[in-house]
This record gives sequence, C-alpha cells and structure tokens, in this order.
Amino acid sequence: MTLIHPILHSQVWIMYLLECPYFSRPLSSTRGTFVNWTATYRRDSELVTPYAKFVYYDPNVRQLERPLRNCALNKTKQVAWFVSNCATPNSRLQYALELQKYISVDIFGKCGVMRCPR
Repeated sequence: MTLIHPILHSQVWIMYLLECPYFSRPLSSTRGTFVNWTATYRRDSELVTPYAKFVYYDPNVRQLERPLRNCALNKTKQVAWFVSNCATPNSRLQYALELQKYISVDIFGKCGVMRCPR
C-alpha cells in the first residue's frame, strides 16, 4: 500500500513522456502511486501527445469528414528521419542505412550528417 500525503491526495499528477517505453520507467509501476494520468505518444494514454504537437483523438471517430490529401504529391525526396538516439536495441539506424541503398533517406540529427536547427 502506498501512503500519499493527505494534501497531495486531491492533486492530479500526470506523467508526461516522449521517449519510448524501453527508455522509460514502466508505467504499470507508477500508476496508482503518485501518477493518476499518463500523457505519451501511445493511444492508450489518458492524454495522447505525439511528438511536438497535440492531436485530437477520439476512439469513436472511425473516418475523417474530409478526404485525406496526398502529402507525397509533387515531392522530390522520399524519406526524412529526425533522430538523436542512435544506439537502439531494435537496430533502426542499421535499417535506415540499408534502406539508403535503395531510396533517398535524409538522416537529420546525431545519427546522420544532415542538420536542422530547432
């Protein structure tokens, strides 16, 4: 049983994470202690917060009211990847380097040669 100070009991605590679960403390070990809600990129969070933006998410909505636009139309590049964590257990950098042999992959950040100021 976790003891919570009476003054803190009415406080809502939100754990806000942008990292994947591999680099974060497991959420199951924090829920019910000091964390009431989670805000992560995962759709099973109480607040869904993709990287660098907030997106309205409603599981009851099955289709957008307007048709999706073709974002690739008239584009000259194929892949842009912004990445700072190069040593991952899923070998995603090696995958991107292999993919570069077949299509254009621009890698920005610590793992590539391209730079993009914030």
